[in-house]
Amino acid sequence: MATDTKRRGGRATKSQRQRQRIGRVTLYAHHGGWWIYFREDGQPVRRRAGDELGEAERVAAEVNAQLTRAAPTLFSFKPIPVRELVADFLTDHEVVRRSSIATVNRYRNALEHLVAFTTTDSTERPAHQLNA
Repeated sequence: MATDTKRRGGRATKSQRQRQRIGRVTLYAHHGGWWIYFREDGQPVRRRAGDELGEAERVAAEVNAQLTRAAPTLFSFKPIPVRELVADFLTDHEVVRRSSIATVNRYRNALEHLVAFTTTDSTERPAHQLNA
């Protein structure tokens, strides 16, 4: 990129002015908005970050910080089975919220029906595929 700038008499091209790096995240203008590009788990990820440059820079900085910590990024998505979601929900009510035993049992009974409904032929649908 430095050689391109030198060849053009020290001026950057239009695409170079609209593209910037924030750590491991590239920020660029595309179709009237700002998009970010990064690689997560070896896969390229392109997401719209916002309409304004300042907003997009904040998103890019946050994603870069998450990539640096090897944490899931803002745009990560991992499907979770219904059974696992139910277990996490019940654990949250028992341990964190300290709901009464009767309340937790009531939730458990209702959610057992949900798990039975979503489990067909020993396969479970992910929770994001449920239609309320």
